[in-house]
Amino acid sequence: MKILNIHGLNGSCHNTNYNTIVKHYEDRDDVEIISPQIDYEANSPSEILLSLVKACSNPDIIVGNSFGGFFAYILGLLTNAKTLLVNPCIPPHEYIPNLVEDYKYTKGLERLWDTHKIHKPNYSLLLGDSDEVLDTNRTLNILASNSKNVKVIPGGHSLRGEEYENWFKENLI
Repeated sequence: MKILNIHGLNGSCHNTNYNTIVKHYEDRDDVEIISPQIDYEANSPSEILLSLVKACSNPDIIVGNSFGGFFAYILGLLTNAKTLLVNPCIPPHEYIPNLVEDYKYTKGLERLWDTHKIHKPNYSLLLGDSDEVLDTNRTLNILASNSKNVKVIPGGHSLRGEEYENWFKENLI
């Protein structure tokens, strides 16, 4: 089984999601976890998507956090892989320009979102009820009706704790 983990803006390939996945599958030799380090500011959204496809073709599970959640959403559509979104940055063109000074790929993000927003991927959604970076209610309004599994737990943008880990255990199967 192959799992692709996609970290968020200014995040690490060894983020909390990655560590949770490794912990969950530590006794399994048949699981490959791919978690590339991404420079979101230096690469266009299309370059990032291409690099993710090259890093992990045909993943069984895709996990994306924050800005990585946007890319996980699209890759989930393209691959039909099971997709876990944790506080996804959707729609990204509404957030990233405010988070990255002089961000030069806003139009590319908007085009990608407009192209893929009408589809219904196979994803599960975990949100913090007090996200200080993204608007939880806006994310719910956009994504909740298409998701087979939506959970809002206490917490901000960087989730952890028992409810977070239990959600992962339930959804990594």
